Amino acid sequence: MIPKWLFVDDDSSSAAGSNIQVVGTMVATSNANRYNLSSWTESGSDLDDWEEYPHSPVRKSARSISFLLELTATGTWNNKSAFAAGTSSYTGSLQIGSNTLPHTSISITGPGNGTTVFVRFNASTSDTSAFWANVASGQTLNFNFSYSGT
Repeated sequence: MIPKWLFVDDDSSSAAGSNIQVVGTMVATSNANRYNLSSWTESGSDLDDWEEYPHSPVRKSARSISFLLELTATGTWNNKSAFAAGTSSYTGSLQIGSNTLPHTSISITGPGNGTTVFVRFNASTSDTSAFWANVASGQTLNFNFSYSGT
């Protein structure tokens, strides 16, 4: 008997297991705690549920870095509350340049009950400050986010 093998070339290996992955280039704003992204590209298994948040989607606070996304009008969830109620077990990573934020947990928040979702990478004040001190325009951002649910 001759063994038969199947090899698959998967170009999406960097997003493997992610519901949504975003890659873009950091662009400074007039606010030192916010960055815009240029060259925004998305991939992942739930790509149709998400779109670019156009107003400074990368934000720093004292104990977290948030990445903002917009739920699509035709996606699975019609607002942030529906997303939070229908999902759980949030995991992910946020890398800017060669630095990955050493976060302790991920939480979901956002203004009111709209379609904007803040994916908040919670960390210590010192880890957040040290990470943000190395962020600069022109660096590549790589955001990966996974969750359970429908």
